[in-house]
Amino acid sequence: MPRPRPASALTVLALGGASLLALEPPPAPKTPAPPPAMPSPVPPVARVAPADRNAAIKYLALAMEMPRDLTEKVAAVDYDACGVTLESIKNNPAAAAALAAIESYDVAPWINASRLAKYDLELATEEGFSLLLPHLGKLRSAARILRWSARVSLAQGSPAQAAERLAAIVRIARHASQDRILISSLVGVAMSAVAFDEMRTLAAGGTLAESSRTLLVETLESLDHVDPFLVRSSLRGERELAVQGTLGRFTGPDAGSKLVEAFLQGSDQDDATRLRAKIISEWDGRRIAIELDRFNDAFDALEEAWDSSEPKEVIERVEARVNADEFGPLAAIMIPATGRVHAASERAKKDRETTLATLRDAAIAQPSPSPR
Repeated sequence: MPRPRPASALTVLALGGASLLALEPPPAPKTPAPPPAMPSPVPPVARVAPADRNAAIKYLALAMEMPRDLTEKVAAVDYDACGVTLESIKNNPAAAAALAAIESYDVAPWINASRLAKYDLELATEEGFSLLLPHLGKLRSAARILRWSARVSLAQGSPAQAAERLAAIVRIARHASQDRILISSLVGVAMSAVAFDEMRTLAAGGTLAESSRTLLVETLESLDHVDPFLVRSSLRGERELAVQGTLGRFTGPDAGSKLVEAFLQGSDQDDATRLRAKIISEWDGRRIAIELDRFNDAFDALEEAWDSSEPKEVIERVEARVNADEFGPLAAIMIPATGRVHAASERAKKDRETTLATLRDAAIAQPSPSPR
């Protein structure tokens, strides 16, 4: 019978190690990691403080609820004919209809929205001249309603309410001008003109309190003294609108024909415009890019003319060069009538100054004596 072989040192160590391992407690089971947190199905609402809200959003919401019947009746009012008393308003058919229509309309939300500092419609300026601006018509309608509400307030013996409404028109006009688009600034000029006219009527009545005069004066003083409704800066915005909306949009071999179709299709054209359109329609995208440099040269010349010591005369000379195609047919078609734009800006400036002088010289109503 074979003798058993002695265990080797390796075997002893192995067995010993096994026995030692057998004596140790089994490892504790691993605790599973918690599942990742699931995103909340409803994100938290970003609250905006009332004073930090956007007037543009308020205006759009109010415009959706503006009664068409009211806007039409207010637009038909002849302010010179209807007078400033309730009796004269009621005796004027158009004014009487507008009076009945406005009795149930609350203008306070428009006044409150106009006090907000922020105004930004986030306009898609990359669309160029295809950009639609439907809000401007709504703001003009709001200005007409506020003016009529001011006239009715004056007739009802509440000149302080009238002043609040007229100050709101100016603030809305200033907001519109912040679009940095030419037509928006020109709408601001038109809106302010009706407010300035009504302010002078209010000042002439002798019923204005000192607090109301202060409100109106401070509102007009808050406007830019040289360019109240930012017409000059909107001219630069108009250039950016044209370049951004044209350079990136009309490309390729048929870029010129697409440009003509977008800008001139269906419009009234004289012989010179038709010839320019024919020339442009033959351009490709590279030629349009080159012509936009000449377009910018024309705008540079017009901006320098605007800032000159004799802007009216210098602008006329530059416009003559534009109309003679010195800066190319694209500039002749796309550049606005800068002379008329400058004249509108000057009218707004003088209208503001005249209204300020009238308010400062106005006779102020004396408070009634307290009963003894």
